[in-house]
Amino acid sequence: MTSHVSEHDEFLLSLLLDNDLSAAEAAALRRRLDGEPALRARFETLVRLDRELKLHREDPPAVEFEPFHRRLMERIGEAAGQPAGDVSEQDEGLLGRLLDGELTAAEDQAVRQRLEREPALRRCHEALKRIEATLAGRRADRPAVNYGRLHDRVMAGIRAEAARSPRTVRFPVWLRIAAPLAAAAAIALVVWLQPFAGRPTGERREGIGPMALHHPDRPSADASERPGGQLAEAKSASDSPRREDEPPVVRFKRPRPSTGSLQTIQVNYARSAALAEDVRRSDDEGARRPSRKLFFAATPTAQPSPARVAGDFLDAAPL
Repeated sequence: MTSHVSEHDEFLLSLLLDNDLSAAEAAALRRRLDGEPALRARFETLVRLDRELKLHREDPPAVEFEPFHRRLMERIGEAAGQPAGDVSEQDEGLLGRLLDGELTAAEDQAVRQRLEREPALRRCHEALKRIEATLAGRRADRPAVNYGRLHDRVMAGIRAEAARSPRTVRFPVWLRIAAPLAAAAAIALVVWLQPFAGRPTGERREGIGPMALHHPDRPSADASERPGGQLAEAKSASDSPRREDEPPVVRFKRPRPSTGSLQTIQVNYARSAALAEDVRRSDDEGARRPSRKLFFAATPTAQPSPARVAGDFLDAAPL
């Protein structure tokens, strides 16, 4: 950099490159470029620098942080290689504030007088000045990042974390839709079949094995002569020899009422004129009475559309 161009002029040149100046300011600055060679040379340098930055704007920086840190610490160690002597932390803080210009006039004069009298403090001040100059010289460095290796390290960490994380079980969409429908159908089937659960499904038969019942129309002569009546006939039938595969036969006599004990019941019907008149009068009054009609209506409600119902099923949370 030449001493003929001030920082304000460099700022104006950068604004001219970015088209941030008004028309009058840009015209005045271009007239100065025609008459001042130093300003024109600085503008050409800025133009080349701007062109290079635009060419490499999309290039990813590649920085090896470990070598960069190692070199930086080596430079700092070289800058602070000379022993500073017995200097307290408070004195180092005062020297740092002196380099940054944060001391008052009285404090600045007192520290400078001590620097003239104390060699250890003076050596520490010189070491801090070298460190500050080193850091200021590297302030404009662009970091170089190896994005390929950084990507590999990040993805490896993500895969390791994903391997330790619990897996979420998600059911398919059709199952989430069919499961509520199947449950509703099962409940409806149980409710519909519940009234029929207590009814008998067939004839109720008592006894073991097949049984054949014989009902004689007329009592047999030998049965009437036999003591015990029906019980004697059933016992004799059960005691008769039969094959193993033949069903048992039980015969009993059905009791029949005698015809002499029947009584004749006679029913007479009489027509009542007064009762018929009352019925007719009641019918006439009902016909003359105004008819009443009852209407039952429910409050109309908006029915959801099929698309909305399907969307509710599809957006349902996993089971």
